[in-house]
This record gives sequence, structure tokens and C-alpha cells, in this order.
Amino acid sequence: MYINMDEVFAQPKVIRDGKSLLLDAGVTQRHLHAEHRKASADYSFGGYLEDRRNLWAGSYLESDKAVHLGIDINAPAGTAVAPAHPVHVAKVIHDPDNDGGWGSVIVFKLDEPMGEISHFIYAHLGKDSVSVREGDKVSPGTIVARLGQPHENGGWYEHLHVQALTPKGWEMVRTGGLAAIDGYDSMPTGGKEHPVSPDPMMLLFK
Repeated sequence: MYINMDEVFAQPKVIRDGKSLLLDAGVTQRHLHAEHRKASADYSFGGYLEDRRNLWAGSYLESDKAVHLGIDINAPAGTAVAPAHPVHVAKVIHDPDNDGGWGSVIVFKLDEPMGEISHFIYAHLGKDSVSVREGDKVSPGTIVARLGQPHENGGWYEHLHVQALTPKGWEMVRTGGLAAIDGYDSMPTGGKEHPVSPDPMMLLFK
């Protein structure tokens, strides 16, 4: 099911002294599990360009740069993940920062670009679960990793972050690593697609 977490959870009662209680991964997971039970859903996902300034109030994010550039698939740690399209592994990165970091990340290069999208990211993976290396060719449906727990996925609740990259975005990552980009930014002009990270929804389906 789709859930806009900022709208559903980020009510005034969850913000104390300017800091959201949902920054505690356990609190966020309990809220999500309750929503899943109500809807009889196994998983949920959060959409592209959601403004999460309230959801993550008090985090490293600046209030004017809290627009989400990916899609989050909310599923338990240990859930297997696989690409839906033929890809090569462009980069594997392990980000140990547990204060809003990426955890373990796989950057994929699409064998055939999809519009402006040439590469994409799977983030918040369990470090020891990553089973591919740079240069590997991966067929659709091949398991490449499993979702990490909060202590190994940047301190976030358990989910998969999927973010698309244009060639410019990939060049930023290639030369500057994950420090060159973020999963959040300002709202693009006119609310249209971000110039470096377009809508990744098409990546999730064959």
C-alpha cells in the first residue's frame, strides 16, 4: 500500500522541542506495522518528492531540503531485494554513519537507459548480505542483498531506499561518492522531476 508518512504520522503530538519522535527507528516501525495491520498489507511504500520536514524534524535535514528523492519500500530487515531489469553493478559502498547515513549501498547501471535514468541506487542494505561486486552482471530477479537493521542502515527504520540517477548524478557519485548527493533536496521548480534524481517508479516493475 502507499503511505505518505509525513501526512499520516507527523502530527504535532509526535514533535517534542522541535524533534520528531519518529527519528527513533523503533517508534517508526511500530507506527508502520500498525498501519500495515489496519490495511492487511505486508509492505508499504512512500512516494517520490514527498516533503518530510515534519517527519524528520530535528534531523540533519534542513527544512527547505527535506523533499525525498527516492521511493522507500517499507519491509522488514532481512527481506531479499533484486533488480527488475538487466543491470551491471557500478559501485558498492558501505557507509557506516548511523546518524542518517546510507548503510550499505549498491549502485546499478541499467543495460538500457530508461528515459533520463542511467543508474539507480538500492540503499539501507545489510552489509554482510551484499552478494555482488563492482562489474557483476545481474539478471532481473537475482537476489543481490537483504534489508539491513537500523544499526547497519544509517540508523533509519527498516526499508529499502530506491533512487534514480541521471548520467550527471552518476558522475557525481563516481567522482565524489555518496557525499556528493543526498536522498533529500529542495523541491524542484514547479514540483517536476529532480534534475539529478528522476522518479524511480518505473525501475520497480518489469
